[in-house]
Amino acid sequence: MPTPPAAKGAMDDLCIGLAVCRCPVGQVEANLAETAQWAGAARDAGADLICLPELNVTGYGYTAALAALAEPIPGPISRRLGRIARDSGIAVLAGMIERGPDGRIFDHAM
Repeated sequence: MPTPPAAKGAMDDLCIGLAVCRCPVGQVEANLAETAQWAGAARDAGADLICLPELNVTGYGYTAALAALAEPIPGPISRRLGRIARDSGIAVLAGMIERGPDGRIFDHAM
């Protein structure tokens, strides 16, 4: 199979950092602080992108407490994640519970 031509401005290499961490349900501020620490560490190690666990910001589990943490996007958590990415200088893939316009909740990665 032929190699496609490189797109203008395309990266030659993409370094991806992967984080494995505890994500307690309801500990949003602590989980966001840990996300920022992971982003900084990944940047310092040369990563262009850090991938965090599913629902790392709101916590992972099947509880009523988790549903209560759901937010619309944009919202406080998504804006904070944007600041973490901007401040660290790398892309951040993180997860949270989203509340859609119709009130349903979703497992959201952004």
